[in-house]
Amino acid sequence: MAENLAFKVDSGCYNYNENRDMVIKYGYLYNYNVAMKSCPNGWHLPNNNEWNKLITYLGESQYAGEKLKSTNDWRLHNNKNYGSNESGFSALPSGFCAPHISPSSLNFHTKHIGFWWSATQYNIVLSYRVALFEDNTKINLTDDNISYGYSVRCIKN
Repeated sequence: MAENLAFKVDSGCYNYNENRDMVIKYGYLYNYNVAMKSCPNGWHLPNNNEWNKLITYLGESQYAGEKLKSTNDWRLHNNKNYGSNESGFSALPSGFCAPHISPSSLNFHTKHIGFWWSATQYNIVLSYRVALFEDNTKINLTDDNISYGYSVRCIKN
């Protein structure tokens, strides 16, 4: 998919404090369990092997982040934009949310970070995700709590 998923579900889906314009731009954020079921028929959440193939194709983790990031929306760091969008992935800084930490006041951390779920689960409370940060060209694939709200990109089966 060329943009983050924006499919609304009843729970486990977060929408930037009811701001529809943010959802149109960034998509929804999903917890891991919902992310695993959110892709439409004929599509799936990429696993670590699929993310790693993309990362390798784009020049390894040191440089792939720059090629994935949109040239717009990322907050400049030291007056530099670390996104070229050479890949056409157009990753936006959609942020994340941590409802298990602060359920009554969600902070979405947009403009400086973006996380996308991987289908590969680490254990019962952790799954993998990729991360892009405003201030460098790297992409990071590591585990995190399944209750966090992260973006979803689906790939065709």
